[in-house]
Amino acid sequence: MAFKIPTLRELIKQMTEDAERESGSAQLRMSNLRVLPKVFAFAVYGLYAYIRYIAAQLFADTAEDEYLIRQASIQGLYLQPGESLESLKQRLLDRLRNPPRGGTASDYVYWAKEVEGVTRAWCFPKEQGIGTVVVRFCADGLTENGIPTEDKVAEVQAHIEENAPVPASITVVAPQAQVVNFTISDLLPSNDTIKEKIKAELEALLIREGAPGQVLYRSHIEQAISSVEDEENHVLVSPSEDVVCGNTKVLVMGEVDYVET
Repeated sequence: MAFKIPTLRELIKQMTEDAERESGSAQLRMSNLRVLPKVFAFAVYGLYAYIRYIAAQLFADTAEDEYLIRQASIQGLYLQPGESLESLKQRLLDRLRNPPRGGTASDYVYWAKEVEGVTRAWCFPKEQGIGTVVVRFCADGLTENGIPTEDKVAEVQAHIEENAPVPASITVVAPQAQVVNFTISDLLPSNDTIKEKIKAELEALLIREGAPGQVLYRSHIEQAISSVEDEENHVLVSPSEDVVCGNTKVLVMGEVDYVET
């Protein structure tokens, strides 16, 4: 059973009753001493709050910035230039959930993400036959659509080869870009601010759900547009159906066209 932290009201009541019992007199209610239980209760309640705060810092998913960075560093993970703390948190959680086991698929993903600038990675065992491993990755923020350069591919290849088991035949390649264009009608209000926010939401959605072999559901596109602050109405014209990402590709942002009906 989890420990129940008493409320401030409960602490005051308990300390007042204890003081009356120890003094042997109910006249405490008429005394200045009645203030003392409240003072102590506030102090104890503050300690409980601090203990709760410290407990939250023990876990990667609830730790605040300073403690998150400290936990990540213990695991050999460091905040990369331009990387958000949310991204670091996800890398740390991935590491904790998938500790190194000598060459599993999650290990190759982890090794790829150790390279500066790598934000997403996928491992495809046996894609080129038994004993082979293919790794694809993206470097969101380093290039316009996240597709890595040849130099970055070579860097990731070298880093993985330093860590991977010798028997594995490793191939690191950049994913192909599968462009997704959007057409929206009847947008209200229709102004540049709303349109920029919609574009940002769609870009974030493609990063979350545009992995090799993944399905980008049309309903999720609708939700992303509707989540934009101050957006009141829209009609999604295209894509007209779910978008299936190819096994060697990632979904990347195309054009967003607005039409009037």
